[in-house]
Amino acid sequence: MISNCVLNLVEPKSKRQLFEEIFRVLRKGGRAVISDIVSDEPVPDHLQSDPKLWSGCISGAFTEEGFVQAFAEAGFYGMQILARNEQPWRTVEGIEFRSITVAAHKGKQGPCFDRKQAVIYLGPFKEVLDDDNHRMERGRRYGRL
Repeated sequence: MISNCVLNLVEPKSKRQLFEEIFRVLRKGGRAVISDIVSDEPVPDHLQSDPKLWSGCISGAFTEEGFVQAFAEAGFYGMQILARNEQPWRTVEGIEFRSITVAAHKGKQGPCFDRKQAVIYLGPFKEVLDDDNHRMERGRRYGRL
């Protein structure tokens, strides 16, 4: 697990490479769990260039959506927000900054294949869509034994 706003301190143009490197070094079947400070809206340019805010993990913050999307763009799947502070850690010019922890998995690269297994989605939702665009309805069996 990486924390203490390490990702926020990486220059913006290198953040994609950072996630790609995390993905590359992780073994197949592995999981990355990262906690960082995110914002509820994009950080404007004038805040991004403030050295005090940069060292305080504000200037380089991803948006919440952007943080999860960065995992997906690097090739991870099954992203899950494990923790999200409801109260902001800090608010600057109306932008809320809070800590979230995301888990993401490496392993299922390429097409799906039949393992002669079956699954039944039990709910609670009427249906769900997974990261491979498989739609599963509650109570229905998928696959075979």
